[in-house]
Amino acid sequence: MDSKNTWLNHVLLKILEKNDDFEIGELEFSFMLKSYSIKSKNILLDRVINIEQIEGPFDLFNCKWILYQVDDDLTEITFESDFKLPFLLNKLVSDELLNIFLEKALEAFIKRLSNDK
Repeated sequence: MDSKNTWLNHVLLKILEKNDDFEIGELEFSFMLKSYSIKSKNILLDRVINIEQIEGPFDLFNCKWILYQVDDDLTEITFESDFKLPFLLNKLVSDELLNIFLEKALEAFIKRLSNDK
């Protein structure tokens, strides 16, 4: 097991509530042997998913997934985020760890898309 996996273990994405205008989702993950949960309001538009943290460890967390269909078998996904970590977490989290978190969140997102088919 490489050292990256000891810092950030599982990432689980689930839908708690779904209606025509938005859904409430929860992202669960373990970081440095502690479990965290981010509850978010997700607004689904044509090719964009806007996500706003309702509850969670961040002081602020807003992001969006933008999907670009390149051809019938290929879709490009762009992730944009605006977040503020609490003071203590900000001192512990490096750019590399943030990238690992984002990669795992993307994997969970893709897995969810694959399961919805």
